[in-house]
Amino acid sequence: TFNVDGEFVSGDVVTVNTIPGQRGITLTRSSITSSILFYVDDSAVWLTLQKGTNFFRAYAAGDGIPYTLVYTPQYGAI
Repeated sequence: TFNVDGEFVSGDVVTVNTIPGQRGITLTRSSITSSILFYVDDSAVWLTLQKGTNFFRAYAAGDGIPYTLVYTPQYGAI
């Protein structure tokens, strides 16, 4: 389980880098990008993607915010 517990608003872009050695998580809001590593649960196992189909489940408290998952393949990475 990979939990990111923060307050997000419509239009936010959360980027999770899964490349070993470059792992990180950032939030882009109003054209400003900042690390949100502190939003990741301390007990989280870092998100990894496998070849083929990967399944995700997203939960939001209160009114849900629409979201889209996008995978960007990198050279030499899964």
